[in-house]
Order: sequence, then structure tokens, then C-alpha cells
Amino acid sequence: MTNLANLTLTIFLVFVGTKVCFSQEGGEVIFYSTVVEIDKNKRTENVEVILQINRKTHDWMSYAKIYVDGQSKFHLSSAVIKDKNGLTVRRLKSKDILESSVISDGSFHSDTKKVEFSLSWHEYPYRIHLEYSTEADEFLQVVNWRPYYFVNIPVRRSLLQVRMPEDYKCQISVSDTLLKYSRVPGDVITHEWEIRNFKSKSTQLGSASTSELNPAVNIVPSNFYYKVEGNQATWVEFGNWINKLNEGKLELTPLVKSQVNDLILNSNDQYEIIEKLYRHLQENTRYINVSIDHGGLEPYPASFVCEKQYGDCKALTIYMKALLEYAGIKSFYTLVKADENNGRINNGMPWQQFNHVILAVPMDKEDTVWLENTAEYHPPNYLGTFTQGRKGLLVNHGKSRLVDIPALTKEDVVELRKIDISMDENDLIIKHKNILRGPKFESYINIKNVFTPNEIVTAFSRSIGLDESKVDKFNIAQKDKNVPQIEVDMHLRSQDLLREFGSMTVLKIPPLFIDDYEEASVRDTDLFINYPVVIHQDININYPLEKSNHLILPDTVAFESRFGRYQQKVRKEGDVIKVQRIFELEAGYIKLTDYEEFIEFINHSRSALEEAKLVIK
Repeated sequence: MTNLANLTLTIFLVFVGTKVCFSQEGGEVIFYSTVVEIDKNKRTENVEVILQINRKTHDWMSYAKIYVDGQSKFHLSSAVIKDKNGLTVRRLKSKDILESSVISDGSFHSDTKKVEFSLSWHEYPYRIHLEYSTEADEFLQVVNWRPYYFVNIPVRRSLLQVRMPEDYKCQISVSDTLLKYSRVPGDVITHEWEIRNFKSKSTQLGSASTSELNPAVNIVPSNFYYKVEGNQATWVEFGNWINKLNEGKLELTPLVKSQVNDLILNSNDQYEIIEKLYRHLQENTRYINVSIDHGGLEPYPASFVCEKQYGDCKALTIYMKALLEYAGIKSFYTLVKADENNGRINNGMPWQQFNHVILAVPMDKEDTVWLENTAEYHPPNYLGTFTQGRKGLLVNHGKSRLVDIPALTKEDVVELRKIDISMDENDLIIKHKNILRGPKFESYINIKNVFTPNEIVTAFSRSIGLDESKVDKFNIAQKDKNVPQIEVDMHLRSQDLLREFGSMTVLKIPPLFIDDYEEASVRDTDLFINYPVVIHQDININYPLEKSNHLILPDTVAFESRFGRYQQKVRKEGDVIKVQRIFELEAGYIKLTDYEEFIEFINHSRSALEEAKLVIK
């Protein structure tokens, strides 16, 4: 379920062609103006954009897809091209506009309309002038605005103007880098925010999202109407509105009730019942996306899933909640912002900031079982990297509140590797045994169930840096479906790790990969390590040596910092060389001012890994 930008209006410009890192000279936004007016609880928005395309490489800026939410009326007022002399050389004609309903990408319902057109020209530079407007009676946000039109494309001037009655109750959150002007003519107050010569920040590895990195204006009404009346002055009130949307949706069909009765007939343990019902959900339904933006916040009823056997995260969560309720177990619908970059929300400003739903099931002794209802292969009480360690809104009528969703621990993510290396006449024989947890478990449990055997072997060989090897044996298994770990056993023949230099042979220790973080000189954002990284690697090397051979072992290395630790122990026991390596990276928030120290630790670890070689002379 994708993130909600504006339930009243969802307008994205999706451009075909080259993406990311465009030079400033290729194209720019000359002017980007958004005017929003609230009048008699109706919201209108007028957008004016002037784009300048200086080179053919940026013609992608001329192709637009505009998505309009079903709650909004849309009108394209003007779309023209002007040449470098300011003369109009082309106007968009109605026959050039393609309108269609958006039912794609796994969605089974959407009331969203898609408007597409292209306005390119053959002489550079040229400018595109666009004007369009929307109008809606139902909305959750007045404004959710960023001053850029494209990521990484400079904007000469960006302007937001908001007009509303002086007594209109709302909450406003504004970045302090934006210039603001306000005036109150009569009963209407006008707010303006402006920024000039602006270029948006781009995401970097482990950074916040683009929308978080850049200036923003968010305005939300205290009282609103969207499907039903609601209030978002507090999280309790917002939760009450969500609860209203969910009312009357927990009725199961007689067939499913009968199935539940059979499933839990001889079960008295609460967790056992939860586990059985969760497996029923996984085995009898499938997830199909209906975005929160385009499909709305109101879930389908449990009866829909009973009959159709599919649903989005809202529908499947309602269905699971209904199963539990029928079995006499209480649970809570919980909104969360699912994102690998830790999905932060503005805790102090209640409004629709979420893009996903999970279920919280309270147990005895204040424990809670968390259920991710779109994960076909995860065990119960495993949420995973996209929802762990963040705030969620637990919906409970009159008592809704933000709660802390448990974070993954080192034990939850540790990756264990045992590698035995020997030599036959021509090749290294490598036996590679792995126990994968955390993000690797999430990846490979899906790969195991979706990919072909050859695709699985290729994917795993590449992940351990031995993709040029010949695979003699491969097995991947989840031995216990209630434990979030998967085991991979692989036997290979390889020359990838061996190099001959005259009379010297170099055997490179099997690699241990670390994420490729930017150097401090190019990093310009804070870093979020959202869950720990822990890799343990035990390697036994049985390499035949002649009496005349001289063996040079890798160094024993150990160092640590507040960001993590690296340890490498090397010893020879008889004919076997034993290498033990541990790499750990702590979860946490690293300010840009501390990044140089962080990257020093990463580079130190990477250097130690690259220098780990066995030399035989």
C-alpha cells in the first residue's frame, strides 16, 4: 500500500526515460506555483508550471502522467510549448490526451484516473507551460507540498499560496527554510511560502526519504469529512475516525466460520490458535495491492476476502482480525509507515501519514503478538525490516495511541556461515553452509517459493561472490515454519578464489560484503542504520602443502568503535587453517557531523576483508 500524499488529490508526474542525477544544464523548472483555497469546506487547487528543456537528454520532462484521485474533479486548463523566442509553437490538442482508469500493478480496484500526454519539441531550449486544477469536497489534507517538481532538477522559483477562512481550524507544519508572508483581508487569511534557486536533495544509502530531506508545508484540517466525519486534532480522534471506517466489517461467511471451528476444535492455548488462524490466512488468501492513495483508507469487509480469497493489506488485516474475534481473541488494527528507511512520522501532528496496516494481538504478561498479514511465508510475530522499530497507531475506540513496534535485535538478524575449503587436482572444493535471518531470511524465503531452482542457485551464488563457480549440490530449506530463518547448503567447484603469480599461489578468503556507503566528501545527509548487521563466518581451509612450501597467513585483526566491530582470528591446526570473522554494525542514527568517523570504521573493516589472503610460496 503506497504512501498517502493527498487523499483529495493525488497528482504525480511520472516521466519516461532517463532517471536520477540530471545535470543542471539539461533542464530546469522556471516557475512552480500552487494555489490552494478552502471555501465552504470545498478545496480547490490550481497549479502552474513552466519547464525549460535545454537538451535532448531531458526530453523525458515533456512526457507526463497525471494521476487524479477519484474524489477530485480535474481540469487541464492549458498546455503549450514556447520556443526560445517566447513564441507558442504547439498547443496540446484533445486527441493528444489519453485518459484511462488505473487498474494495474497487481491492483484489483482503483477509482483513480490517469491522464497522459507528451509535449516535446525539436529545437532547444524550449519551454512547456502547464496549468491545471482540481476540486474536491472530501479531503484529509489542505496541503502536503514540496517546493520541487522533479527530484534533482533545479527550480528558479517555487511558490505556495493557501487561502482559507480566518476561523478555519487547522494544524500547520512548515520548514523554517521557506520564506513566509501572511495577510488577512476581511474574513480570509492568505498564507504564502516561497523559495528561489532551489535544488532538492537526493536520497543516499540509509538516508531519510526525499520528502523528509527537503523543505515542506503540511496543513491539515482539524475537522474533515472523508467517507464519514472525522477529527485529527489528536491521535485519539484520528483513531476514532479510522475505527468508524472499519465498523461493521468483521462478519465472516458461514463456510469460513465452519473452517475456523474445525481448526481450533482441540486447541486451548491462545498462541496456538493465533498460529493456526494465521496459517489459514496465508494458505487461503493472497495479497493484491490497492494503494491507500488510489483505493482509499476504507477497507473491504472480511466477507469480501472470504469470498474472493484476496485483498490488500487493509482487507487482509480486517479478515485476520475477524478470524481472531470469532475465536474469542481480541486484536487491534495498527497503522504504520512501512519503509526500509524506518518510516518516521511527525508524532506531534496527527494526520494520515501511514501507508500500511498490521495487527497487534495482546497476550498475557503485557506481551504482544504482531501479525504482518500480507506476508505469505513469514511466521507469526515476525514483522520484518519494513515495519520493525518505529511508531504505529494502534486503533482502539476512545483509546487510540502511538505505540513502539519492536525493533529487530542482533539475534534476529545474525547471519551464520560455515565454509569448508579443500583442493582436488584442479579446483577448490567449497562447502558453504548458511543460516540466514533478518533481511536475508525475508529475501530468500520469497526466492525459495517464487524462483525456479536454477534462479535460486544463481541468486545465492552471486550473493556470496562465487557466481562463476560450478555448483555440485544445492539445498535451501526452512526447517521450522515458526522460526524466521532459512538454511542454505551449497557445494561448489571454483577457481574464483585462487590466483597464480609465478611460483606463488594466493588463496583469497571468501568475501564478506559490506554496504557501499558514500565517502564523507560526497555525503550530505544523516544516516539511519535501521536494524543491526551481524555476520559470523567460520572458515576451514585444508590446502595441500609440500614440505618446501612457505605459508603466509592473514593477520589476526580486531577493532571496534561505537558504530560496530570487526574481528578476524587466524590459526593453523595441523593441516587445517582456521579463519573466524565477525562483522557487526550497530543500529542507530548517525548525524552528518559524525559520518566521517563512521565511514572510517567501514573503510577499516573493508580493508581488513580485502587483505585477507592466504599466500603459499
